[in-house]
Amino acid sequence: MENKLAEINATVVSKPKENLEALASASGLSVGEVIDRMLLAVSPSDVNDAYLIILDQLLIATQRLEADQFNEVVLMVLKAL
Repeated sequence: MENKLAEINATVVSKPKENLEALASASGLSVGEVIDRMLLAVSPSDVNDAYLIILDQLLIATQRLEADQFNEVVLMVLKAL
């Protein structure tokens, strides 16, 4: 991932803003980093980028689940591989 940064100013609906902030908090990333990762190409050529996309999507898809539900989803995904 390129490290050159550029600042943007965006107006969004309140709920997506809260979700972005929650994802950033849960992952230890900035809101900008969360957005960057959401916009990465679907088929990255870099192993680390592929890992980050999978991890981020897992966090996004499970952020509202309880811990036991999260664990169940992770096991289901691993079994599907």
